[in-house]
Amino acid sequence: MKCHLKFDYDQHENAEKIVLSYGITSSAAREAVAQMRAEGEKVSLLIAKTLLPVPPVYLEILKKI
Repeated sequence: MKCHLKFDYDQHENAEKIVLSYGITSSAAREAVAQMRAEGEKVSLLIAKTLLPVPPVYLEILKKI
């Protein structure tokens, strides 16, 4: 059986922060990140679509910040 891991990752090259979102909060998170970037913040956005078990790729992304 194959596991198809899905997530959206809007990476900012020099991000100092990351917003992690899941489900219904994703739209609000996208808006918040857009506002933060407009204000000069260096922020990335990770929208998880698989939660359990926690995919190792999420941890790799979070360690970068």
